Amino acid sequence: MSNTLQRAINIALYVLMAIGVVYAILFYTGNKVPGTVGTPYEEPVVTGQMLKLSFIYFVIAGIAALIFPLIFVISHPGKAKYALIGILVFAIIIVLGYLLGSATPVDTAVPISVQGLKLVDAGLKTVVILLALAFLGIFFSEISGIFK
Repeated sequence: MSNTLQRAINIALYVLMAIGVVYAILFYTGNKVPGTVGTPYEEPVVTGQMLKLSFIYFVIAGIAALIFPLIFVISHPGKAKYALIGILVFAIIIVLGYLLGSATPVDTAVPISVQGLKLVDAGLKTVVILLALAFLGIFFSEISGIFK
């Protein structure tokens, strides 16, 4: 990354951080919405603005999370195969979780569709598979460390 781009990114980050700090100070020390003062539900006047600011920060982070890896893959195509292998393994685990998922009806206060039940169960199965792989990886790492 060029020195000029690095400097511009640093300046932008400091500006965003300063705006966040100013809003945080206003949130905790600023005026309250009339009618909420002295109640357990005191609401700062800047609450809505802070929510909009957090949404803007979220969008900026999302865009950066998409753009910078694409730049890396374009500039280092040889290393892209490892990222693609990781994405493929993750996709296989999600598909496996979906295939293992069940749509068995459950009594709930609010009825859930068959597709909703299948997706929820698939998500739970995927989490269980990922947890099992994490524990196996930790176990293998520790055992192999003993024998080195």
